[in-house]
Amino acid sequence: MAFRLAEALALCELLAKTDPQRYERAALRWLERFIEERLPPLTEVVLAASALAELRHGHRNVGIETLSACRIVGSRTHDAPNASVDVSGHPFRAGSRQ
Repeated sequence: MAFRLAEALALCELLAKTDPQRYERAALRWLERFIEERLPPLTEVVLAASALAELRHGHRNVGIETLSACRIVGSRTHDAPNASVDVSGHPFRAGSRQ
């Protein structure tokens, strides 16, 4: 059964709360799919990876908010070469020192 990227992320959110051992694998698979399907710039990959870690080990709401910004951007990056996520003002924005 293949999940859409958004559905796979919802599963990650659920596993982060209910099954930490399975979460790690699911989060890595989501990140792999995010990269493969969206072809994001490296800064967005780092942002997504940090948010996945935050989802499980830190501020859950911040992780969810950041991941939502990453996945809802719209079309695949290679279909829209100038597409990007606006993370200005976000605690995990690239280049922030927090």
